[in-house]
This record gives sequence, C-alpha cells and structure tokens, in this order.
Amino acid sequence: MKYRKIAALVLAMGMAVSMMMGCGASKPADSEGDTSASGSQSFTTVNEGVLTMATNAQFPPYEYYDGQEIVGIDAEIAKAVADKLGLELKIEDMEFNSIIGSVQSNKVDMGLAGMTVTDERKQSVNFTEPYATGIQSIIGQSDFKTTADRYCHARDSSKQKAVQDLNQLLTSN
Repeated sequence: MKYRKIAALVLAMGMAVSMMMGCGASKPADSEGDTSASGSQSFTTVNEGVLTMATNAQFPPYEYYDGQEIVGIDAEIAKAVADKLGLELKIEDMEFNSIIGSVQSNKVDMGLAGMTVTDERKQSVNFTEPYATGIQSIIGQSDFKTTADRYCHARDSSKQKAVQDLNQLLTSN
C-alpha cells in the first residue's frame, strides 16, 4: 500500500505538470488569473475549485466501487493531482466510450480509465506520459498454449490469417 501511494504521488506530480502545460485555458493578457493553494497560476476547470475526473469504475485495481465511493489507483492519482492544485476532486462514473467525448465537450476536466494511447485518440485529446502498461494473454489447458503461441506470435502478412485460424480453433470445439 505504501508503494502504491508513493508511486501515485510521483505520477501525480508528472500529471499535474502535464495538465498545467497542456490543458490550461489561455487568459487575457491583463488577467492575473486565480492561484491554487500551491501558489501556482491556476487553469480553468469545468466547475470552479473542482477537478472533475471521468472514469469507468469497473476495473479494479485501477477504478472500482468500495461501497458508494470510487476508489483505486486512478482515483488516488487524481486525488493527488487535485490536492497539488488545491482543488476538490469529483469523480464521475460513466461508460468507457463516453470519456473522450466528455473531455472534448468540457463536461469533465480529465479522464483516467486505463486508456490506451492510440493515434486516433491523440487526434481528439491530449495524453500525459503513460503511467501503466498492460500485457494481455490467452489462458487455456496445457496443450492449448503451444497452439495459441504459434498464432499469437505470427508476423506481418500472416498475422491476419493467424488470427482467423485461432478464431476457428477456439470455436470449432
């Protein structure tokens, strides 16, 4: 638990810097802007004094419900960012596919939900540096592993055929 908190704090600092640099609204030249509790110049949020985060709270340990409260690694990171910026944190649970649209339409300030960075998504929203990576794998009986590995590690032009063959293998029994 202590390691998670330290990791969350380190990641939050990086995210806070990224947010201040990439997500801030520009202010008129004669405006001094508000300052957060940390003393740095603030940026515009959807609701004044509140950092609103969108997530899909169905993926422990990153985000999930503990009673009525959304908790997890992403919630801890968001809380550390909000604290650093002197803001209150509000977490909104929504369908995963609604998160980018909610950021784009200024319904929320940010989304934390295990979102993979893709070229398509980078055209819609700004990403911080990744803070976690995942590796997916197939599970099965011991004799299944060799067959699945052959298909999963197919290269280049044979990859599409390999996926089709694996799909056929999985559905034939």
